[in-house]
Amino acid sequence: MIGDQVGALLMPAELGARVQQVLSIHMLAGPAIAYPDRWAVLTGPGGHDRTGDLSLGPVVAARSGQRLPLPPAGDARWVGGLSQPPAWQTVVSATRRAIETPQFAVV
Repeated sequence: MIGDQVGALLMPAELGARVQQVLSIHMLAGPAIAYPDRWAVLTGPGGHDRTGDLSLGPVVAARSGQRLPLPPAGDARWVGGLSQPPAWQTVVSATRRAIETPQFAVV
């Protein structure tokens, strides 16, 4: 559940893969959940209270108290490391970079 321990940015699947690539380049990739049409990139706590600083197009912050289906529920699967999620601002920054930089294409 989103709240005091973990946050998440929800985004289209292709963008989620690019965000994970940006985070991986900087050795900061943490866990993400891949659903068929969208990804939830997990973050450290606190982001759900700061949605005002998001101007990331199709990206939204998961709400406090929101539940995300965890793998192996349906077609959901884990992506990235299962370590500690990166800080909220780190994921926001990587998302901005993935949106602005076309060379971060899905491979």
